[in-house]
Amino acid sequence: MLSSPGAVGNTYNISNVSGQVFLGNFNDIIAQLNLKGSNELAGILTDGREALISKADLGEEQKQELIEVLEKIGEESMKIKPNRTILMALKGGLKSVSSVIPEVIKAVNDIIKA
Repeated sequence: MLSSPGAVGNTYNISNVSGQVFLGNFNDIIAQLNLKGSNELAGILTDGREALISKADLGEEQKQELIEVLEKIGEESMKIKPNRTILMALKGGLKSVSSVIPEVIKAVNDIIKA
């Protein structure tokens, strides 16, 4: 959920149901992806974020770190020529939760192969 109070520049408070707060520019990245016509990837990353937030067995710090990885995937994929090595490293950071967000893993693989 996005909450306007507390918005600072490109940083927003993103809270899950239990009230923990995540800071990041995730929504800006999603908006940029949509503007560039990468609606499918934007949707996949958004769904991935929601899946991570709702995963009860992940600690709040781990959720934040994984959401930051999703942000970096979005940022890298917007480049004219995404760095495949960086994307592979980012994908590796998601290995522990790959069963929760398989669509994200597939999307990163597709970008790497392109």
